Amino acid sequence: MSIFGKIFGKNKNQNHSETKEAKAESFDNWLSTSQFVMQALEGSAQINIKISELPEVCMALMSGLEKQGLLNQKEFEQRLHGVCPKCGTRLKGAGIMMVTMIKQSGRAIFGTGGVMTERVSNGNCANEKCNSKEIIIEWDELKISEEPFSL
Repeated sequence: MSIFGKIFGKNKNQNHSETKEAKAESFDNWLSTSQFVMQALEGSAQINIKISELPEVCMALMSGLEKQGLLNQKEFEQRLHGVCPKCGTRLKGAGIMMVTMIKQSGRAIFGTGGVMTERVSNGNCANEKCNSKEIIIEWDELKISEEPFSL
């Protein structure tokens, strides 16, 4: 084993390989997030991600909507939701936004949620009985109100 390997516990080539794999995974995540945002801007979209990536996906969607002049908080909360692929636990848009804002602030904010919010903030399924680290995020079609229009 080389001196580098003895000091750091692995050889230089292993470290380079791991860095290359991390960059490839990061690019794949960016690409799938970009595709999700583009599809959402066209109407509806779905993406399967790690729960820990939730804030990045949410912020990318908000940014895309804002650039198109389509960002509306109430609509965002109604159209965005998540579901655990293992247990079926659902997250509403408001909960996803809360987790995103907590993570974006970089520190815990007391009084903003319960156990479910804390679990999702830590990259786990909201359901205490589930060990999933993934979530399916969905952006639904905008439903036009069928109430009669009046002046």
